[in-house]
Amino acid sequence: MQKKLLLFATTILLSQASMATNAPFTGLYGSMSFGWMNENVDINQKSKFSVLLPTAGFIASDPNSINTIFTTSPTIRANSETGGVAIGFASAFKNVFIFGLEARANIESLNAEYENHGHPIETVPLSTRLNADSSIKLKNDYSLLFKLGYVLQPNTLIYGLIGPSWGYFNLYSTTNATSNVIIGVAPGPEPLPIFGEISGSVPATDDGYQTGWLAGIGLEYLFWKNASIGLEYTHADYGDLDFPDKTMGVLNVFGSKAHPYPTSSLSNQAEFNAETNNILLKLNYYIG
Repeated sequence: MQKKLLLFATTILLSQASMATNAPFTGLYGSMSFGWMNENVDINQKSKFSVLLPTAGFIASDPNSINTIFTTSPTIRANSETGGVAIGFASAFKNVFIFGLEARANIESLNAEYENHGHPIETVPLSTRLNADSSIKLKNDYSLLFKLGYVLQPNTLIYGLIGPSWGYFNLYSTTNATSNVIIGVAPGPEPLPIFGEISGSVPATDDGYQTGWLAGIGLEYLFWKNASIGLEYTHADYGDLDFPDKTMGVLNVFGSKAHPYPTSSLSNQAEFNAETNNILLKLNYYIG
């Protein structure tokens, strides 16, 4: 969908190239940019571990089961360089008000990671540990932006931008659990529990384009008749990115996948909220 919109916008820009006026910062233009991107990601990850113990009477605090939910909600940040290209068309009103449309594409390699080193759960004489790890990668983004500016001086333009943006994200989330449990009973006059370790991992992955919005402000200086440099700040918000819950119905006794623990389960649920702040240095060339 985003590629069709960008193609449609490019067609409109090219069809209006003949409408350029003699005012500065008008006409069909192209630009290159390079800059710095900062990403803020809010994560809401929930891990649920449960096990029903087949032999009761050995655990003082809970003779039948372990059932716990571990929720973590960190905010993580990451930085990356970014660069891209844009094509646009701008017209003037009374030679001081500039309005136009711009389509742009950026490439970046932004990777934000979170690792929780363990949530211990003590149920005497048993113990359980949950780990929750997450990562989010932003590879590229496309935007279709409306531009409105004001010519402060014949060679200086201040402007604002707003419009939809599409970012391509790779999402990864996993929950790991290990627990010491009763795996059997030793024969004898008085039954004694045999303890062992069960473990399991529930990963969840997803990737694709996420629709959001972008807004920003910029300052542009015309250093030659058809060429300008600019400094720009933009903020993009891609909202909530999530994927379906993942569940492992049975965990395995440590060291033997052929020996599952039939009354255990582990689930993983994760949601991301991603925003970026961007500072770009731009080089523009006006054809009109």
